[in-house]
Order: sequence, then structure tokens, then C-alpha cells
Amino acid sequence: MEKVWLIRYSEIGIKGKNRRLFEKRLASNIKTCLEKEGISHHKISILHGRIIVFGDEGLGVLKRVFGIQSFSPSFRCPLSVEEIGNFATSFVRGASSFCVRAQRLDKEFLPTPEIERKVGAFIFQSTGVRVDLKSPSVRVGIEVFSGFAHVFFERIEGFGGLPVGIEGRACLIVEDERSVLAGLLMLRRGCALTLFFKNNLDASILERFSYGAAIKTTPFIPEDMIAVFGGNVDSAIEGKHSQPCFYPLVGFPLEKALEIASYG
Repeated sequence: MEKVWLIRYSEIGIKGKNRRLFEKRLASNIKTCLEKEGISHHKISILHGRIIVFGDEGLGVLKRVFGIQSFSPSFRCPLSVEEIGNFATSFVRGASSFCVRAQRLDKEFLPTPEIERKVGAFIFQSTGVRVDLKSPSVRVGIEVFSGFAHVFFERIEGFGGLPVGIEGRACLIVEDERSVLAGLLMLRRGCALTLFFKNNLDASILERFSYGAAIKTTPFIPEDMIAVFGGNVDSAIEGKHSQPCFYPLVGFPLEKALEIASYG
């Protein structure tokens, strides 16, 4: 079976006529991430609302690519209950329990509940391992495409948001730790960042989440930024700016920004 990485996104999927633009930007940012981290891969494809990375190296670094909702190491199988069941059996055998969860990205195969029942029955008959729909020790994931399926046993959560750079470049006023957290949130909203330092502060964590749009610095606030923002209200609105001024931590749980920062 060919090993690939199955990458999911959520917010990009509601972008209507602009969706393809967002998908291409995310795929490009993923490619930049892999190249920057020295991770080899064969190719990257966009297919049925998923991005597929062909390669068998570990891709845990993708958690730092904004726009990704979740991703899974997966295996491409022929589209039949027997082929999927045979492959999944080797992962379930010896476990205390299992369940099957399927999703059809192409609707020409069996209905989703029928896929789950038939593959589950095949695995049970082959292994004798009991089914547990609430808290299984092994969760068999199946995503159905046209002519093949991806089978996976792990789902790694990303931080979601939009691909960095898709919304243009904004200026971040860096003066304290809260401003760095604000920068992480703006990266997550798709902004590339230009930093204006008011204090000598370490903001290098922003580089680790800015795949696809390099972090820049400036001795003044440029006029061509789409917005100006900072870690507190006063810094965001201080001075005269022709651009909108934002304070991204207002109305946003600080815990989320800290969660992102802790991973960096």
C-alpha cells in the first residue's frame, strides 16, 4: 500500500469561488514548510477537498502550518470492502476493541453507514476483536475518493485558520509578549507580517509559523500595509495611520494564543 499524508481544512472549504485560490496557497505553504524543514516528498496534490502529500517521512511539523484543520498518515487502498478490510485487519488484530468511521468524498461507492458496517463486520470476522463505538482502542478511518480509499488510524489536530499570506501583509507593533501572541493570531488569520519593534523583544517564534510568507522588519510603519495591530489597544491606535488598527486579543480566548505559542 502506498503511504501518503491526508490533509484536511475547514474554513477554506466555505470560500466559494475563491476556494481554489486558498487551496493553492495552502498547498504552496505546505511545500515551503517541507522544503525548509528538509523533509522529502514526491508531490503534493489537491483532490476532493483534501491536500495529499506523497511521501513516507514524518510530517508532524505540519501542525505549524496555519490553514490545516487536521492531518493523518494514511494508506491508499483499492476501493473494495475486502481490500480495505484486509489491510485494516493487521492494525486491529491484538487490540482490545475497534470501530470504523468512514467519509465519502466521492458519492459513487456504498453509502457511508454501509461502508462502516461491512468493513467492521469483515474485521470482526477476521480478528474476533469486539466493536466499541464510544471509546475504541483502534479507530479505523476511511475516506473514499474516486476509485480508491485512504485508510488511517491517527488524526493529528492542526490550528486551523487561513494560509499565511492569503490576506496580504500587515504591520505588527512589537512591544511586549502580548503583541507576539497577537502576531500569532494574525498569522492564523492569513496575514503576512512586517514587524515594527518598540522594544528589544524576541519574536522569533513568529518565524516558526510563517511558512510561505517571510517575516520582515521595518524602522517605521509602512503605508502599504493592509492593517496595523499590536498587543494592546493603546499601541494599536497610537499615532496616525491610514490603515485600519486592530487589537486581535480582544474577544479571543488568550488560552488559544498560548496553546499555539507553546507548540512553537
